Amino acid sequence: MNRLLFRPLLYLILIAAIAGAAIYAYRRFAEPSKSKHELSVEQIQRMGRLMLVRFSIKDVVTQTKQRPLFLPDATALLIVVGEVYAGIDLAKIKNEDITQGPEQVIVKLPRCQILTHKVNLKKTQIYDVQWGGFKPWVLVAGALKAAEDKIREAAIDLGFAEPCKQQAHALLEPMFTQIANKKVVIKF
Repeated sequence: MNRLLFRPLLYLILIAAIAGAAIYAYRRFAEPSKSKHELSVEQIQRMGRLMLVRFSIKDVVTQTKQRPLFLPDATALLIVVGEVYAGIDLAKIKNEDITQGPEQVIVKLPRCQILTHKVNLKKTQIYDVQWGGFKPWVLVAGALKAAEDKIREAAIDLGFAEPCKQQAHALLEPMFTQIANKKVVIKF
């Protein structure tokens, strides 16, 4: 009787050991996954934008989604760091915008504009998410979108155009003067 129980138990242990060794060997010696990429150029766009200033803006966002009756409200607290780049589009300069005189050249540049704005996800910190039956990633995504819009508005409120104009004068006037061998005056 003892032998009848011992032999199947021995086979079971042997099969488990072989399976364990096979799993270990597979995990240890398996080749890492490889990815194959086939890239194609979708669009090439010519640009003449000159980025002159960068604003780095922090926004403390509390996003709340009210829940019905007995469920607690979903809230998220984030410190979002955003960047706003302002500059001028040099591709908009026409021949009529450049006036040459005997002693000076007047260049009329297009007005300063916000070229791009974005949330810097590497510097953004999520401090607290209380979800109360709500999808937390939807709440955080909504907070990030709201912060991105507010960061753009903040750059407008801070008067991005004036530092942009100052930087254009400081950067372009000496360069244009050197090229034209005349005094260059920049106007907007």
